[in-house]
Amino acid sequence: MLYGDTMTCLEAMKNAGVKLAFGTDLLAEQHTRQGTEFTMRSEVFSPVEILRQATSTAAEVVRMEGEIGCIREGAYADVLVVDGDPTRDIALPASDGADLSVVMRDSPIPDWVVEALGGPGPEPASDRFLAFLEEELDPLIRERYEHDPTATCFCGDSYGGLFGLYALFRQSPVFSHYLLGSPGAVLDDDPVFAVEAAQFGAGVALEGRAYFSIGEHEQADSGTAYETLGKNYLRFAALLRERAYPNLAWTAEIIPGETHASVVPFALSRGMRWLFDPDGLPLAPVPTLD
Repeated sequence: MLYGDTMTCLEAMKNAGVKLAFGTDLLAEQHTRQGTEFTMRSEVFSPVEILRQATSTAAEVVRMEGEIGCIREGAYADVLVVDGDPTRDIALPASDGADLSVVMRDSPIPDWVVEALGGPGPEPASDRFLAFLEEELDPLIRERYEHDPTATCFCGDSYGGLFGLYALFRQSPVFSHYLLGSPGAVLDDDPVFAVEAAQFGAGVALEGRAYFSIGEHEQADSGTAYETLGKNYLRFAALLRERAYPNLAWTAEIIPGETHASVVPFALSRGMRWLFDPDGLPLAPVPTLD
């Protein structure tokens, strides 16, 4: 049922002319399934359309046209040479490397997570995206829609939650509340901690109201692929306790019985109520780290 609905949605977006990029949120042992997205989309899109979604269109969506997603002088390029013609057979990029003849990796950009969270370079991708939210999207929303000017919430899960941590650490002037589920800090020494340390060293005190959560089966000792995420979640909560920011109200929950995928609606419900209606319907008690 879900697969069929997904194909229906893709077809509707194609017919409506929606600009669609390529990407998944698969981690750890599921990472080898990233390529199956190519063959899934082939039920709706042509091979050329899918390749453009993964290259030039994706670059346009993240506002990096001419820098990525193309082969040209001055662009960052990792070139994959496949044994065949992917414009005719889109299954070639989906074979988990079996049909890759050559991988040319000679880009000055380091690992994408390092770059996105403040790595080398004058303007990290995270800064560009945060600037877009602050300077373009937020004014547009405030102009077009009814809103509460005193409370703006950033909601993010997984990698979205990781970027939410970045926005919190940078103390974006836009956001007063943060609802961050399963923040996707999946590296042993995740760069997001360096961002917080730099801000703390510069005397920046975190302010706002923040709700954090993970599922029980994402904990550091869960025996799943999300153990590093769980370990960093514990480290992050311990760091906030140690810092004791006086103007940061926060809680960090572990929601019983839930996984990385299933915890999302529970985190959203509990987070919204904790952030905006603390005196309303009581929340069922769960383990907390604050």
